[in-house]
Amino acid sequence: MDDSFHPRYFRTHTNERPYQCTHCDKKFTDSSTLTKHLRTHTGQKPYGCEVCFMRFTQSGNLHRHMKTHKNL
Repeated sequence: MDDSFHPRYFRTHTNERPYQCTHCDKKFTDSSTLTKHLRTHTGQKPYGCEVCFMRFTQSGNLHRHMKTHKNL
């Protein structure tokens, strides 16, 4: 598949942002970025550490945090 024709890449290069936040005026090129942004308004933290039970809005933050438990 030629990525140059993928809708997400096309929107990025044309600055098209069809996904708008219902809480503020921000717009996004893809729905997953909007979903992450919405968590700033809702406070939702779906990713939890199984060791210390801290919660995070994004999986990458949880993965980075898990390195602090490396010696357990």
